[in-house]
Amino acid sequence: MKVISPAGVQRRMMLFAFSTSSRYFISLASSARSDRLRSVMSLARTSSARRPS
Repeated sequence: MKVISPAGVQRRMMLFAFSTSSRYFISLASSARSDRLRSVMSLARTSSARRPS
């Protein structure tokens, strides 16, 4: 029986949630024709990329 550290489990859960949510948002953006959603997505992407370290 393999013991997994809580940190590893948390990281895996966060990765899984992020990948599923990002895939959902990408499908939403590709299917939606609204420019508002696209602008919101680009705004969120630029703000996350410009986040101060």
